Amino acid sequence: MLFAASVIVLFNLAWAQNCNYAAAGVNVNWQTSNGMLTIDFSNGVIQNNEWTAIGFGAKMANLEVIVFKIVNGVPSVSTGFTKGYGPPTLDSNANVGVQTLMYNGNTLTARIVRPLAANGPRNFSLQNCMTWTIVPRGPLTNGNIHKHTTRPEAIPNVCPAQC
Repeated sequence: MLFAASVIVLFNLAWAQNCNYAAAGVNVNWQTSNGMLTIDFSNGVIQNNEWTAIGFGAKMANLEVIVFKIVNGVPSVSTGFTKGYGPPTLDSNANVGVQTLMYNGNTLTARIVRPLAANGPRNFSLQNCMTWTIVPRGPLTNGNIHKHTTRPEAIPNVCPAQC
C-alpha cells in the first residue's frame, strides 16, 4: 500500500503546474490572484548597459515582451512585441505595473503585475498555456537594444492561470 501511495503522490507532482524558473542566473516566479499575474524577476548576471527580457510565446515573431534595461546603472521596464529576428518594437508606455525595480551589484530584481486577460495595444492575453522565453542578457548602445549575447531559454507549457 505504501508503494502505491508513493506512486500516486509522485504522479500528481509530475502533473503539478510549475510556477517558477531558475537557470542561467535568472530566477522567475509567478502567481495569479483575482485575474492579475504577478511576476518576480531576478537576474544576477546582467551588467550595466545591458538588457534582459521575458517573451510570451515560442517563436521570435509575435512575442509579447517585457524588457528590463540597465542604462548607466538605472533600471527601467518596457513592454513591446517582436516582428521576427531583431530588436522588439517597444510601447510608448509600459503595459505592466511596476511594484519594485532595483539594480545593485549586477543584480536586477523586479516585481511586475499585469492582467491575465487581453492587455496593451495588441490585446495580448496570458490566460492560455504557452511557452515563455527568457533572454538572460544582451548589450545596449545608447539605450538601444542589440542582439542578445546569451541563448534564450524556453519554459514550455506555462499556464499562469493555474498558479
